[in-house]
Amino acid sequence: MIPLREMKGTPVIAGNTVALVLVFGFFHVSDSLPVKDDFNRTEWPYIPPFHYDVIDPFAEYRRLKMLKAFLVGTKEEPSYSSRLKSSMDQIYSLSYNVSLLCRQHFKIISEDTGHDLFNKFFTSNGKQANEMIFNNKLFMGNFEQCEKIDTNVNGSEPVRGRYTHFSLSLRVHPKIDSTLSILWYICLPRSCTVEDSRSVAKTFQNHFQLDSVRSEMFEQWDSAEDNWYHLAVTLLVCLAVVCFIATAVDSIGVLRRKVNTICNSHDLPRSKQAIACHILMSFSLRRSVHKTFEADDSEECISCLHGLRVISLIWVFAGSVFYIVPTINNPQRRYFIITSRITNIVYSPFPVDTFFFISGCLVAYNFLNRMKNLRNLERYQMIKYYTHRFLRLTPLFTLVMVIYTGITPYLEHGPFVRQDSNRHYECRLHWWRNLFYISNLFDWSSLCMPWSWYLQADMQFYALAPLFIVPVFYGFRRVGVSVIIMMVLCHILSTAVILKSYEDWHLQSHDQYLTHIYIKPWTRVGPYAFGLLLGYLLSDWGKDIKISKLQVRTGWLIATLSFMLMLSVRDNVLAEMFGVQPFLKLRKISSYTVLKSSLWSVTLGWIVFACFSGNGGVVNSFLTWEAWAPLSKLSYGAYLCHALVILYINHNLYYEEQFTYTYAVQKTIFVTVYANFLSLVLTLMIDTPIRNLVRPFTRLSPTHRYQKVHSESQEDTLLTSYVTQEEFPSFETQVETKP
Repeated sequence: MIPLREMKGTPVIAGNTVALVLVFGFFHVSDSLPVKDDFNRTEWPYIPPFHYDVIDPFAEYRRLKMLKAFLVGTKEEPSYSSRLKSSMDQIYSLSYNVSLLCRQHFKIISEDTGHDLFNKFFTSNGKQANEMIFNNKLFMGNFEQCEKIDTNVNGSEPVRGRYTHFSLSLRVHPKIDSTLSILWYICLPRSCTVEDSRSVAKTFQNHFQLDSVRSEMFEQWDSAEDNWYHLAVTLLVCLAVVCFIATAVDSIGVLRRKVNTICNSHDLPRSKQAIACHILMSFSLRRSVHKTFEADDSEECISCLHGLRVISLIWVFAGSVFYIVPTINNPQRRYFIITSRITNIVYSPFPVDTFFFISGCLVAYNFLNRMKNLRNLERYQMIKYYTHRFLRLTPLFTLVMVIYTGITPYLEHGPFVRQDSNRHYECRLHWWRNLFYISNLFDWSSLCMPWSWYLQADMQFYALAPLFIVPVFYGFRRVGVSVIIMMVLCHILSTAVILKSYEDWHLQSHDQYLTHIYIKPWTRVGPYAFGLLLGYLLSDWGKDIKISKLQVRTGWLIATLSFMLMLSVRDNVLAEMFGVQPFLKLRKISSYTVLKSSLWSVTLGWIVFACFSGNGGVVNSFLTWEAWAPLSKLSYGAYLCHALVILYINHNLYYEEQFTYTYAVQKTIFVTVYANFLSLVLTLMIDTPIRNLVRPFTRLSPTHRYQKVHSESQEDTLLTSYVTQEEFPSFETQVETKP
């Protein structure tokens, strides 16, 4: 590689110049982007009713006034709520076109007087919430009471209850261009099938004069016929048994000494006994714990990335708590919370960009450091480059996917699981997309484990990284820089073209935005490209970089201003999204969407560069805190498990929750603790063992020139740096994660 030490001041000057260009272009690039100029409603192809209504505060006031008259009533006309309430006691006596047993149980319920069966069913049904005027359109009943109903009447088949969710849609007023949707939970006889519930919904539509009614009855999974359940249980049991045997052998003194003698044999080729010993001891919990929590003292480690990774992961958890919310009884309160300035920091896409940046930085830095003293790259080294990555990511990812698909359906029992009852089917149909790391190329609605889209994109970027690192390894620096420029231009132009194609910054619906912009690799590659460039520069320069105090202060000033600018613009974008401040033009929203990742990457680049070169000050002291390192090693599993924890909480609730700041903070802490706990268990059982198994494959051939000039201890130091500080940042969505 061509040394760049004679250009020590260049990176700071170049970085500052790029940052200034991006900041300046943030408000001027919109002139060249093909986007809308104003908020002309008639030109918008579609806007969700909630967003549409609140754009104009006066229209929102009129809508709420009409809604109040509709629900509460006036002197001239009784309220719809009272009419609906007076009809609720008739639901068990209506004439339904249902199966024979279901019809008989309806009749028994309506005519029952001796066993108080009617009261049990009726009191389990959802009632109108007092706060309905504040957009709480949930008629929630008593799920637990309904599910416990089990009564024999006159020797007939027992009458049992099953909670069923009905979505009622009706037009409130001719002058309001939207419909009112009500979620109504009703306790039906368990003998009624899904088809029966649809027939009941049709009867409701006619009886209550509704625009439409949709029913959703959750059917309990049958584990006896569930192959995914058997697969998940088998894998977990086998892993537990192997870990127990390996730990027992490694803990007994006599056996441990014998095993160490066999495993540490340096005879080449190694015997089958030594290989089997190495495989078994890789699953020893005793060694896995030591490996997971050992300190990384390598001087070549970029220690500040541990802190950035963990902080970004917690940031993802907080965003997921706001995004993956359970059914709540104060949605209007949540509306005000998510449009506040504090939430703008939490509910943002920057943690995902941080993970992509970290990943690109470590890929380039670690690869070039390991190959620094080589003259040529051989074919087997590039094969190991790809196989090592696949073997490191896939086992834990596959295990979590199997648990999510085969185990979690049996751990969730609550009224709200019905609203997401089809999520497991996507994994049963499209699991292969995850294993080939291509699921983010499909629609958001068809993703298995939607928060895993980040892993798919990161693997795709990893596959493309040699387009940059191989040319710079051979000294073709201009070729490498050209690749970086092409990646960044791909990121910017593809986002702008997609925005123009749909002629609306949020692409008509949230799912379309996620499908066409948020998860696609060509719209997210920018931060990864900046990370690759920084990793190359850090590998080439080392830590002995001398820059003036003026350059340091200028860099921190620009980084701080960039951060504040992005938060300010982000605040306006959220306000525009929810109609609070309709003064920001769509051109600036599109400019923000296009340039935010690049500006954020430049900011991160300065932080990492300053900390690496000894100019980080208190920021570097905080990011290199020793507690971050073990948590950083658990971040991969924690990200994969965090959505499982959130969904488990949401789907085991019996009642709706109050969405407040306190609720969000408490839930974020809870998710962080339990996600890291699950990550620790899975890391010790499979992630660290697999890391130990694939580690020999990362070593260079003993006959290679690298072995002749470097001792075994020096090689281990480099490999330790490479293994303990992995390239992948283990995100979001998410959640970046999540992501």
